[in-house]
This record gives sequence, structure tokens and C-alpha cells, in this order.
Amino acid sequence: MGQFQSQIGYAACEVCTPGWYSTSGQFECLQCPEGKYSPIPVLVGGDWNTPSHLDWTLDTSRVYKRRRNLPLPVSLAMKDAGFTDTYRIVEPNPVQSPGLTWSPMFRMSGEKDQGFERIDRIYLKDPVFGGSDGSEQDQPAAAATLQPRRAAVYPLVWESDEIPVLERSFPSDHGAVLVEFDWVTSATR
Repeated sequence: MGQFQSQIGYAACEVCTPGWYSTSGQFECLQCPEGKYSPIPVLVGGDWNTPSHLDWTLDTSRVYKRRRNLPLPVSLAMKDAGFTDTYRIVEPNPVQSPGLTWSPMFRMSGEKDQGFERIDRIYLKDPVFGGSDGSEQDQPAAAATLQPRRAAVYPLVWESDEIPVLERSFPSDHGAVLVEFDWVTSATR
């Protein structure tokens, strides 16, 4: 289990502990040591190298020829751990706002078309309000929560894959997920 440290309202979950490189070790580190309750919001983001179950739906299977409704395990594990996908909070429709992050650089792999996916995500685990039975008796109220307000993927327009990498305005092989949050305090709730 990773170390949970709280300092002036911020927390860090240290994932570089023995076993951090295994999938189960990573998810254990994302669990708060007190159980489900955490007095502060936790953000986890990065390159997940796998699409989300929120993007592989019946609706998206009608638009993308290789998709179907799939219960993809990584994003479901994050959901089960109490995390929400911040991009999908702001942009809930994966057909209208696919949020593709793979890959703004590559369009073809040999003679095959590349698959385009949203594999870079930011997850939020907000404080739990109330006890394990739904009451507020056994847990203190959280002082503040985070509310995703806006989300986008950069670059907004993908450059031609014929432009040399060093000449591109955005030379990464992954798109950047940008999410703007509002602090919501107990005074503003």
C-alpha cells in the first residue's frame, strides 16, 4: 500500500512502493487508507494506454466501425475505486465529443489505418459526504470539492502527418487533456 500524506490541504499517494508496477499494486495505492472516505479531492491523470468503457458504447459502435459496447476493465476499475472521468463529466456524449488523444501524430501504420482513441484521462475522487450507510454521522463533512467546469483536448485541430515532427506546433504522439476545475467550498454549496 502506498503512503498517504496530507499537508496544508494537499495529499500525495506515493505509487513507487514495492509492487507499484503491477496493476493491482497501482489500484491499491489509489485507495485511501481510511477506506472510502478521503477529506480532500484526489486527481489521477495520465496515459492509460487503453480506451474507456464510457467511449465504447452502443452509440459509438454506430459511428466507429471497429467499436462495440465493451466493459473495458481499466476504466471500470477506476470507477469501482470511486473515481470519475472528468472529461466525461463535462462532455458526456462520446459521439459528439469523442475527446480523441491517440494519436494526433500518426494516421497510418504501414498500410493500415490507425485506431483513434481517448486513452489519456484525468480522474477525480471527490470527498465522500456521509457515512457508509448514507448518513453523515460517522464521517466529517469535507471542506471543499472539485467540480470540472470545462474540458478540451489539445491540439484542437490535428496537423498533417506529413509535417516533420520537429516542425509541428504540437509534436507529441498523444493529445493533451485539459480540464478546468472550480473549488466548491462548504460556504458555496
